[in-house]
Amino acid sequence: MDRLIAILGLSMLMAACQSATPAAVASPSPSPSPHIAPTDAILQSAEIPAGLNPCLGSGPIDVYVTTLAHADAILGARVGGQWDQLRAAGASSGAISLFTSTPAACNAELATTSSATSVVAFVAVFSDAGQADRAWDAGVFGFVPPLPGELPAGFTRGTGTGLGLSSWPSMPAFADGRRQC
Repeated sequence: MDRLIAILGLSMLMAACQSATPAAVASPSPSPSPHIAPTDAILQSAEIPAGLNPCLGSGPIDVYVTTLAHADAILGARVGGQWDQLRAAGASSGAISLFTSTPAACNAELATTSSATSVVAFVAVFSDAGQADRAWDAGVFGFVPPLPGELPAGFTRGTGTGLGLSSWPSMPAFADGRRQC
């Protein structure tokens, strides 16, 4: 009987030491949500106004750099170097789409042809937002975003563009006032 009382007492003591909340069960980390491929995230032909045609080389950034290098070796090397800087900053892949009103603008440095209308979209994939923000603030393909207090008149930076916190329009692109960032 003493033995039964001891076992019962020990059982009650053990039960009193147990937490009322169940112990956490380890589970695997959730897998990241699938991301859109950079070539699917850039502007597509259906999103561009009439009169602008896609340039040869639009798609993966490496294809664009190679296409530029065939047309202008110096420009291709410079753009390739800029892409290498983004990769050194953490970019793992990228895509670009370029639409212009004249084929000659396809092989010109971005935003240097005043006689053509053009729209460019560039997407780069980084492993985290910090890498992307640092690369963006350092400049992408020669475009450095202005500081919030240094925006030219009529320009918007951030969520007011309809895009993310760091977006800004490089120039008005459409006659109806829409801007491409």
